[in-house]
Amino acid sequence: MRRSRTPTTAWPAVADLMTFFAVVGLFAAAAVVVAPDGSPRQESIGELRAVVDSQRTVIEELQRKIAGFVPCWPGGSDGRLYYFTYDVTHRDGGYTVSRHDDFDTGIGADPRPPDSVERVFGDVPRGRIDEAALVAFGRRVTEAAREHYPAECQLAVTINPDASGDQIEPLRRGRLYPVWR
Repeated sequence: MRRSRTPTTAWPAVADLMTFFAVVGLFAAAAVVVAPDGSPRQESIGELRAVVDSQRTVIEELQRKIAGFVPCWPGGSDGRLYYFTYDVTHRDGGYTVSRHDDFDTGIGADPRPPDSVERVFGDVPRGRIDEAALVAFGRRVTEAAREHYPAECQLAVTINPDASGDQIEPLRRGRLYPVWR
């Protein structure tokens, strides 16, 4: 299954997200009550936080709708939906893994992961590896990601376009999100 990288396919979901944030913003503006001294009343701030927290699942669902999954490294001001972590290539029954060009952008995003997580992400297998090693690598970096990013997020990786569904299955078992490049 090939995923389109065309931004127009994501437009309806982006419009839904913008509408959602506009509604939450209007609600927030209406909900804040000012005390006689001009400062926001504490109970209003607490109510507002409760509303925002309750909408977190809605936001995550919109992220899935837009990108197809919850990315650990969501895109930034450049308009991208998410950044890639690794490039995986399948050839002759084996895999090679290298850092994607987006790696430094994603790892440097705010908030930057702790050094321990960054070390795990940077420890990329050298040379050719088999399916079991690829699954183990994916699980190791995913577990490290869960120490810092939302538990349900996935790291996006690219795989060569001639790889079959059977050849990308180890990435899924490793809890990585494969996209044909």
